[in-house]
Amino acid sequence: MHRKYYNVLVTGNVQDIGFRKFVESTANSYHVTGYVFNYQKDSVKMLCAGQVELLNTFFDAVQTRPPQGTNIEQFIKTEIPIPEDIDLNVPDQFYNV
Repeated sequence: MHRKYYNVLVTGNVQDIGFRKFVESTANSYHVTGYVFNYQKDSVKMLCAGQVELLNTFFDAVQTRPPQGTNIEQFIKTEIPIPEDIDLNVPDQFYNV
């Protein structure tokens, strides 16, 4: 089974409350790799890679079990169509940058 890649934009009360650290640890527990970082005011972005089933479980966990004080207004994920023979050189674990 091949890896899928997604860009994810999360808006709402997601900065300065431990949301990125939560995303990092949740992603690593589901074997999802990539990055999470603050974007514009009240938003974070993620680049995620992994097996479809694991990504879907990860996305569900982020949306339904975030840290206290989090208020997700939008969770927009966009698949990045990458041919299987191309490696995006995504790290072997998930990082909060």
